[in-house]
Amino acid sequence: MFASGKTVFIAALLSTSIFFQAHGTLAQQTQQPAPYNIRPHALNVLDYGAWGDCIHNDAPAINAAILQLENIAGDATVPHSGEVYLPKPPGGCYRILSPIVLSGQGSGTYDFAISLTGEGRGVSVIRADAKMDAVLLKDAQWNRGHTITDLTFDANGLASHAIHWQRGSEGRFTRVEGLNGTADDLELDQDGEDFVSDSFFFNEKTFPDYNIRIRPLSTDNEFTNNIAWNAKIANIYEEGGGSNHFISNHAYGYGSGPNPYTACPVYSFVTAFQSMWVGNQSDCSTEAGFLVNGWSTNVTGNPSRERKITLCAFHPRLALPQLCPIRCSSPTQKETRRLRRRPMRWCRGR
Repeated sequence: MFASGKTVFIAALLSTSIFFQAHGTLAQQTQQPAPYNIRPHALNVLDYGAWGDCIHNDAPAINAAILQLENIAGDATVPHSGEVYLPKPPGGCYRILSPIVLSGQGSGTYDFAISLTGEGRGVSVIRADAKMDAVLLKDAQWNRGHTITDLTFDANGLASHAIHWQRGSEGRFTRVEGLNGTADDLELDQDGEDFVSDSFFFNEKTFPDYNIRIRPLSTDNEFTNNIAWNAKIANIYEEGGGSNHFISNHAYGYGSGPNPYTACPVYSFVTAFQSMWVGNQSDCSTEAGFLVNGWSTNVTGNPSRERKITLCAFHPRLALPQLCPIRCSSPTQKETRRLRRRPMRWCRGR
């Protein structure tokens, strides 16, 4: 009888041990969950063959993910939308030898809208390693609604533009970096109604004419809470389109590198007509913080360390305002020569 009771006790002890081992294992599994995919419905470029090691050319893989959305259902004309996700590259950057391309295909619907999303400025970095037009290129076909978020586009002193938006409306750039373009860091060419906010445009390897350039056919854009740093002529150049809004942007003209990178631009901001400039700050310029070049421009509450505003007249018989060739510096020699053939009635600065 004694032996039988001992057997029952040992069996009970073993059962208790097995119970706690099983529950202990379950507790450990609960404390160490499987990794969570923060973009479960996005196309991850690593799944399309991108290396993200700063060695391999990742442009084909990134463009393949974009094309997967653009050619959904096997028909490039079918309207669609979706997200391409660029996680933190394992080796520091996505190296490219040709542009990352977003196309328009002539669709005017919001259904044709692709989002490029990263993990943050300076984290998800796409870097040019050959001469090209732009790191990110939106083609010359019109569409609306592309969004770019939490990404760095580094032209690396090789690409003309970090971002070149040839055509399209209602593009949205949020927490984006455009770096080291040889011509500029962001250029908007045509259509407009784009939104650029909380972004950073900077050059430490180049000294381009502009950080941000808005061409004459790009209008009604909004720029809010951006930083533009290190340019030769102007940090933000509104070339002639007008009707844009600039709120709380900050322009710098000096950097950490050797001259000429420590030089100030001629102007921090060059305005066109019917634009609104509110709360923008100029920290460094050789001529003036603002070149107000156009009619019906609202410049309000914009602090400047140097002479605040230079006013330029426009020819009364011309539909568009022109830059003054006398006391106000012209952005390009070509424009100066053109203006000398059509002299101004007057020009003054203050």
